[in-house]
Amino acid sequence: YTKAELVCRCEVTLDNYCKTIFIEARTMADMARTEILPAIQAFAADTARAAAGKKALSPSCACAYEMALVEKLSGLTDQIDTGTAELERLGQEKESCEEQLQAAQLQVEDKRRMERELDEIFAADPNPVSIAPYDNLQPVMFELNAILQSTPEYSLSFGTVDTEEAIIRRQILLSYTSGSYEGAKAVLQQLHDSAYRCMLDDVSISMGEGDGGNVSVNASLVFFEYQ
Repeated sequence: YTKAELVCRCEVTLDNYCKTIFIEARTMADMARTEILPAIQAFAADTARAAAGKKALSPSCACAYEMALVEKLSGLTDQIDTGTAELERLGQEKESCEEQLQAAQLQVEDKRRMERELDEIFAADPNPVSIAPYDNLQPVMFELNAILQSTPEYSLSFGTVDTEEAIIRRQILLSYTSGSYEGAKAVLQQLHDSAYRCMLDDVSISMGEGDGGNVSVNASLVFFEYQ
């Protein structure tokens, strides 16, 4: 066997061993709660009633045997109860550790998935557009003005910026006109290829009447920033 195979076999063996011990411990705790403790308690109660009956019949009876037996059973019952409680606590702790381990494994898988996605992105484009730091409004405005200044008319409307998350979405509603469909499409392409990471959404294009009619474009533009 290779070292990797031996490590895998060791991990599988230890995992099976831990599962077996956990099942046995859980079974033992269940038997103690449902069978052993009730049986001891019932026997101790019967012994106490027998001693009480003897005392009622003859007050001079010492009932030393019964009293010693009840005291011994009572002490053993307490020990079993304490041990069972500790076993149950360890079982709950083990389950909690398993849940934390599963969560950690999911995080590792997510990390690996994101790393693969990043590798694919960089393989397709070695220099992808990065996310700008928070409060990048002024450079964005310069960028939009440079792109839209060639249009006959444009307007911008700014949405509310939520700064609670690490990745901030700055929404800008824009509308502009162009003398032709090709010109309107070219502006949309420039917006899409902006120097700052953004997303175009809800794009609508209206064609003007006649050969000389302007093309009207409305869209939602979301710029991403980090903090």
